[in-house]
Amino acid sequence: SLAVARRGARGMRRNRDRGKNRMAALVEELITLKLLPSEKPERDRLFQNASKRDGDPEQFNPYKLRAEALDRPLNPHELGRVLFHLGLRRGFKSNRKEASEDDGGKLKERIVALRTRLDGLTLGQYLWRKFQAEPLAGLRFRGDDPMYSERAMYAEEFDAIHARQAPYHDLTERDWEALKTNRILFQWPLKPVQRGWCEFIAGEPRHWKDTPIGHDFRIYQEINQLRWIDRDLAEHNLDREQREAVLGLLLNRKSVVTFASLRKEKSGDGTPLFPRGSQFNLESDKRKGLNPHRIAAHMLADDDLVLLWRQRYEEGGSELDDIFDALYQANDDQAALADLQKRFALEEAVAAKLIALPLAAGAASVSRQFMSMIVPVLRDQGLLYHDAVGVLTDGDGKPLHHSMRDDGRRWPTLPYYGEVMPRSMLGADPAVDAKALPEKHFGKINNPTVHVALNQMRRVVNGLVARLGCAPMEIHVEMTRDLKLPKQKREEIDRQQAKNQRENERIKTEHNMPNMSARDLKKVKLWEELGKGDLTRTCVFTGKPISAAQLFNGEAEIEHLLPFSRTLDDSMSNLTVAMRWANRLKGNSSPYEAFAEGQGTEQGIVWAEVLQRVESLPKNKQWRFSASAFDRYLKDQGFIARQLTDTAYMARVATSYLRALDGVGQVVANPGRLTAMVRGKWHLNGILADDNKKSREDHRHHAVDAAVIGLIDRSLLNQVSRLTARGADDLVHLAMPDLDPDLNQAIRARVPSIIVSYKPDHGLQGAMFNETAYGFVAEDRRDPDLPNHGLVTRKPLAQLSLRECAAIRDPDLRQAVADHLTAAGGVKHDKALADFSKAHGVKRVRIVIADQTVQPVPSAPYKGYALGSYACCDIWQVPKGKAGRWQAGQFKWQGEFWSYGETGTGEPDKAVKKPHPAAKFVMRLFKNDTVAFTEHGQQRIMRVAGFSTTNNKLDLKPQELTDAPQRHISINVLVQADLRQIHMTPDGQMLTGSGLR
Repeated sequence: SLAVARRGARGMRRNRDRGKNRMAALVEELITLKLLPSEKPERDRLFQNASKRDGDPEQFNPYKLRAEALDRPLNPHELGRVLFHLGLRRGFKSNRKEASEDDGGKLKERIVALRTRLDGLTLGQYLWRKFQAEPLAGLRFRGDDPMYSERAMYAEEFDAIHARQAPYHDLTERDWEALKTNRILFQWPLKPVQRGWCEFIAGEPRHWKDTPIGHDFRIYQEINQLRWIDRDLAEHNLDREQREAVLGLLLNRKSVVTFASLRKEKSGDGTPLFPRGSQFNLESDKRKGLNPHRIAAHMLADDDLVLLWRQRYEEGGSELDDIFDALYQANDDQAALADLQKRFALEEAVAAKLIALPLAAGAASVSRQFMSMIVPVLRDQGLLYHDAVGVLTDGDGKPLHHSMRDDGRRWPTLPYYGEVMPRSMLGADPAVDAKALPEKHFGKINNPTVHVALNQMRRVVNGLVARLGCAPMEIHVEMTRDLKLPKQKREEIDRQQAKNQRENERIKTEHNMPNMSARDLKKVKLWEELGKGDLTRTCVFTGKPISAAQLFNGEAEIEHLLPFSRTLDDSMSNLTVAMRWANRLKGNSSPYEAFAEGQGTEQGIVWAEVLQRVESLPKNKQWRFSASAFDRYLKDQGFIARQLTDTAYMARVATSYLRALDGVGQVVANPGRLTAMVRGKWHLNGILADDNKKSREDHRHHAVDAAVIGLIDRSLLNQVSRLTARGADDLVHLAMPDLDPDLNQAIRARVPSIIVSYKPDHGLQGAMFNETAYGFVAEDRRDPDLPNHGLVTRKPLAQLSLRECAAIRDPDLRQAVADHLTAAGGVKHDKALADFSKAHGVKRVRIVIADQTVQPVPSAPYKGYALGSYACCDIWQVPKGKAGRWQAGQFKWQGEFWSYGETGTGEPDKAVKKPHPAAKFVMRLFKNDTVAFTEHGQQRIMRVAGFSTTNNKLDLKPQELTDAPQRHISINVLVQADLRQIHMTPDGQMLTGSGLR
């Protein structure tokens, strides 16, 4: 149990306890039925080592007994031993919700392979024969020849044993059934997956994506969005024939329908379905095609399932969707098979094929009821999704809207966010008291970062409302922090960053410019994007080749395709490299506005030729040359709209939440791109740094951002858009009004005195113990050269430090390693150790350790674990001096530290570690708590960054810095410095022992 607690796996511990309880109940049941001895010593003898083929005849080998159970009558204790063993290993239980995962698919393949090898034998018979063939190897279920059994194999073996042994034992059919169902094969029901609630229909759960209507909902949206683009970059809607052809491909293909394959399709008269050279608006470098209707493709390709699919369209019924609901509700294949046959009168072969379909577990944002309402509109009217939603009405006849809904309710202070947005919550339980446990009652958003952010925002806003006496008329929000990403996505980002770094190094090496600026690196990347060789890298406007020398002598420069002053888009997708004179000729226009009407013909810029060169650019840049480029940008990425209503999830949720506050007139969400520009123009970066560059090492830069965000309004956005100018290399120059002097002075005076508020985290759950397991070395067996090293553990030889090399337990091996390291000379020790490991075949070695914090495991006293990190420190005032010679009136401070291993059971009782009968408790400090003390006559405000338990010290760091060197200060020294704890209110007020400041 200690190892489980160390890993912090509460779910694993729960499953372990359930397993122990089930086996204990099975033993009790077998004792009651007189199939096991009632005395524990006799049961222990019965359960002795079963791996020996020969030996004491009183030892019961369960594999042998399981095989013999089908050949001869067993005595009661032999049968009990067999049934107990069946309950220990029950095999993999088929779970439909794991069937679509990679592991589930591999497991099924291995299970089928094992069933083939059984060839009519029970699992017990097969295992006994395998054991007899190789008795010394033993039975390894995960060895070189892995055996993956399933629960059904154990059920079949139990039934066979039941049929053979029933006549010889005084057990009723109810007893046999109870042993099988309630004890041996019992499975706790799976916790249902929380899908959340429909965005539009209250009380309706979100529907699964991988269902017939779920795929309909998706593909009709995509078909209605799909446009083809001609050589002049004009967009065209799909005609009837094109639409039906694309739909037919999506319904019949099992793999992605690529845009390249769409261009190859022929119409009824044999002509290309889409004109040669056409592109698609959904096509990009990352997206190569449209995902098919997987359910339709599988069913239309099967003679048994195609009838169900055609019946769905011909009769317009919902039975097939009901069938898929049943498939998602079933936890195992056998239950699903029985349910489909009973409820829908399906033949066994048809039901088995439906069960075999791999279904993904993801859910859409809307319910099945909403899908059934909107799919006919999408299919028959061809409307875009947001327009189709507007056609629908709710139960009261009011039109629906595609954005987050607002029911009009307002609160004087912000309640828990789940009450405001109930349809975005997961795990709601209306039976729980809403006031006592709002998160349980209303549920919560599934993203932990958003959950914490909204709760902290509520505390800040409500604190300000209470202090000011009213709600603000307008709230400006900037939330640009990325949401918590899954491991796979983080690894993908890390790989991309490493790739970019290697690419930067390559460019610097090829151009012999080790100190190349970030702007020049971007310029070279855009230049290489124009073609594979120097001669093919031409200016997209003029067609003139751009040489590497021209990149740096000013003849060529970076060009914003859509003017920065009108879009504020400085991303790579809006940039290219062009000749400087063409860039100046283009001016503050889009490419189409500048050259499509022949304006640059005299200078040699021919629009038809420009469009030909555009085809070599990435697809995410090609649309910016079309006539509708600005319309598309304003629709998808419009500057003002994007500033006022950010499409990022966190900002969208936050703005919807803040609008619930009574008295708030407008909530403005800014994405942050403009914030950095304005902050620099107003020279506010210089408050925390001398070079007017933003310093992220100081937490107070967030306060500077907040001041800028509060001053950015609609008029300033328009001014920035209007006053943006272009300089050399198309660098952005902002001409905008200076910040009001009084505001400037107020910000500069206030920011340096700000105290950073850290989110209180006084939780007592953490890593109780370190992962490494240690063995204990008796004093009489310790190495004379290392008498204090009373612990031993194993580590890979190549990972040892030099100090650990000197602590290798085997003295001969220790000396051999030392001689090898000496002979290796200047070779790094880890490389030398790897060479030694390879040459001598020694991979892991035993080393001895000196550690006073290792504690033995109660259930295995020969093994121990070191205490993990510490949760908090209790500071006590104790008398000075030694016992019997106390110094009257003299005191010192002493820290008592609590590890997570000691606090795992709940709030620690400070009296347990009271260091002296006359000790007086001073305070309890957790990590990231804020303290104040006097140093050199000045007040210092610091945060607790860590503890030095052996030295009675605290690691204190400046509260405003994100990181700083360790600085351990003695707790006893801090008593002379008037140490005191500080608490910050959510709205920015500081509380000390004397009250509010």
